[in-house]
Amino acid sequence: MIKEVAVTRQDFRTYSKFACSRLTAPENRGWKPLALNTTMWFVIAFVLVAVFRSTDFSLSLFHWPTAVATAVPFVVLIIAFVANLRRLEKSSIPKENGLMLGKRTIEIDESGIKDSSALGTSAYKWQAVEEIVEHEGNVYLFLDAIQAQVIPASSFSNREEVEDFVKHVKEIHSRITSDSPG
Repeated sequence: MIKEVAVTRQDFRTYSKFACSRLTAPENRGWKPLALNTTMWFVIAFVLVAVFRSTDFSLSLFHWPTAVATAVPFVVLIIAFVANLRRLEKSSIPKENGLMLGKRTIEIDESGIKDSSALGTSAYKWQAVEEIVEHEGNVYLFLDAIQAQVIPASSFSNREEVEDFVKHVKEIHSRITSDSPG
């Protein structure tokens, strides 16, 4: 099966957000960190309420200029963090017509996946494919936790074609990987 694909910047952004969300999804973290985080915030809230109730704390005695002066550096740091995060996101998008973006030919057969572009060819055996995922019409052939062959929704004419493609690729993957040792 040969599939002509053209991965755009938007396709890459969609893939990147999906791949990162898989890494941070609650089912990948387990319940212990969530329980610990919830307990920690409960204890902090309880301690603060106890301190404020045990002292003669009153908002009329609260020194607002000090609170504002203390909060300003934190607000500046948060704004700088968000700005740097956006700059990092923009600079991490691959260049047009490079190894990730642009027109490519993906050939899928019993031997594996062959990805060809104007810059070269990559080949992956089925044992390298960890998971085959369809998300919003895009198909991702994950080679590890974050790297995947991206087949954008624009490569398919309709939803049925996406489902047939995924079914076919999963069948080949399952057959080949179940037959091979280790």
